[in-house]
Amino acid sequence: MNRLDQITKHRPKHFSFSAVILASLLILVGTDSNAQEQHIQKSDISAWLNQYAVELSQNDLSGNTDDLYPLIEMVGNARIVAISESIHAAKEPMLFRNRVFKFLVEELGFDAIAIESGVVESQLVDNYVTGSVGDPDFPFESGISNGFDQFQQNQELIYWMGQYNKSLPTDSNKLRFFGIDMSGSPYHSLAARNPDTAIRTALEFLEKVDSESAVKFSARFEPYLPVLAEIFAYGSLTYDERNELTASIAELVSLFQRRRFQYISASNRNDYEWGAHAAVAASQADAWFREIPIEWESSDGFEWNIEAQEMRDRIMFDNLEWILDQLGDNSRLVVFASVAHITSSPWYLTSGGTDDGAAPFGRYARDKYGDDWISILSLAQSGVIDICAMPSEERLSRELAPPPEEAVEAMFALEEKPNYFVDLRTAPSAVTSWLHLEQDHWNGFGSYAFATIPSFDVAYFLNTVSPDCVQ
Repeated sequence: MNRLDQITKHRPKHFSFSAVILASLLILVGTDSNAQEQHIQKSDISAWLNQYAVELSQNDLSGNTDDLYPLIEMVGNARIVAISESIHAAKEPMLFRNRVFKFLVEELGFDAIAIESGVVESQLVDNYVTGSVGDPDFPFESGISNGFDQFQQNQELIYWMGQYNKSLPTDSNKLRFFGIDMSGSPYHSLAARNPDTAIRTALEFLEKVDSESAVKFSARFEPYLPVLAEIFAYGSLTYDERNELTASIAELVSLFQRRRFQYISASNRNDYEWGAHAAVAASQADAWFREIPIEWESSDGFEWNIEAQEMRDRIMFDNLEWILDQLGDNSRLVVFASVAHITSSPWYLTSGGTDDGAAPFGRYARDKYGDDWISILSLAQSGVIDICAMPSEERLSRELAPPPEEAVEAMFALEEKPNYFVDLRTAPSAVTSWLHLEQDHWNGFGSYAFATIPSFDVAYFLNTVSPDCVQ
């Protein structure tokens, strides 16, 4: 029996996707709060919100965006607006993102968006919206990772961007689309593309510009691609095998770097940048996988995932820097990801978490970009979500539990407007002092604690959220 057969035979048993989803939703559930002791008068919060909260319309992309005009002053000259979502799979946060992006494009000249999806996969979407390809039956499952291709609002956004670009003069700069996350969805068992995506994409480009090197590297990666096609088969690799894979990826990245101009001449600059970053994305996925213990199986638990997730946030920041390099100095970008990624303060699970708190993506971004980074906090009070990546006949539906009385969401629900946004920087001193303390933020399934200010500049509150699965 050869080594690959052994890996296949002893591959960790596939466990139900339902269990994985529930674990991801419930990971933040806890009963012991890490929020700091605080005393705030509800009347202070209510009075502030009553004066400054701006009611949100629930128009779709075809409707007007007049309600968003206060964002012009809130955003100012910032180059990056980072919008968070409190819970994946809910329609309303993505609808808010779509409307804000449309508004910022039309009113402030923003020209790109990067969402919590694989960076390599997003080349397909970027080619589609910019008109490099014109397939009306665009395969969303190939261009959006993490199972997020099954969200209706993601599809609506991409269609709108494509139509907007078609309306522009031929020589105009077009809207761009990027993913900011790791390629291949290594943490998502029902994503359409696997963790081998980055290597395969880099090799596909290499075949076009340097077939001799493509043959050589294909032979080196061949034993490992079946392993990377599985989510958790990596645990079967020995220490020497892991080192061989890591070394091969590093040499592939080096090849792209030192033959940059040769490869650009054989293709074009845009295709080269995507191909070279696919090799980098392969090294990112490899670093994430190396956190998995040798001989690990799913039944051993996921303690290693703490370090892997911190690595994922750093990878998001590295991808952000690459995206901004592609756009140029005058471009302005919207970023969209979960609250836990966008926050710029360390956060703690209310059930204990780690001693030092996680280092989220937003912490790196605010440190690097300062006032050029404006972040918007997502708060949701109630509702229902469906796990859209599952087959419709097996799809889980989950009701959001109401927030604890002391959670930020419960305090912001004091405002009578059902859906609104507010500039946190307008809060009076008593409220500002409270928001500077670590507070529990509820996502319908559990809490995580961080300081609302200075993590976020603006907040949007949604009374109810609903499923967003493609029908």
